[in-house]
Amino acid sequence: MTNALERRITRARAAADDALVRSPRVIWCFEPEMMPAMIDLLIAQGKLSEADRPHCVHWRDLKGGPGPYTAEQAAKSVDADELLQAAGIRTLLADAWDALVQGMEAFEAFLHQRLGCGLDPDERAVFEKLAIHRRD
Repeated sequence: MTNALERRITRARAAADDALVRSPRVIWCFEPEMMPAMIDLLIAQGKLSEADRPHCVHWRDLKGGPGPYTAEQAAKSVDADELLQAAGIRTLLADAWDALVQGMEAFEAFLHQRLGCGLDPDERAVFEKLAIHRRD
C-alpha cells in the first residue's frame, strides 16, 4: 500500500471514530461487561431504543483500543458509573474508591488483585493526594 493511501485511510478512520465518540451508541461505562446493564438504563431513560442495542459499542473499542484515557473520557466513564450505582449495580470504580479510602496499602492490594498491576511513583503521588482529600 502506498504511503498516500495509508494516510487517507488513517484520516478516514479518525473521522469515523470522532463521529462515533459523539454518538449515543458509544457506551462509556468503564468495564465492558457492564455494557448490557448500561444499555438497559439508557433505554429506560429514553436515550436509546431497543433497536439501538446491537449497534452499541464500548468506548474502548474505538480507535483500535483504549489508547490514552482523556479527561473527557474519564468524566463520561464516571457519569456512567454513577448511573449504574444509582441503579444498585456495583462497579469496579466504586470498589477502587472504597479501597483508596482505606489507604494506599489497601488500594495497591486492590490493584494487584483485581487488575494485576501496581502504581509507579508518579501515579502513587496522585492517588495519595486523593486519599488525603477524602479524609478531610
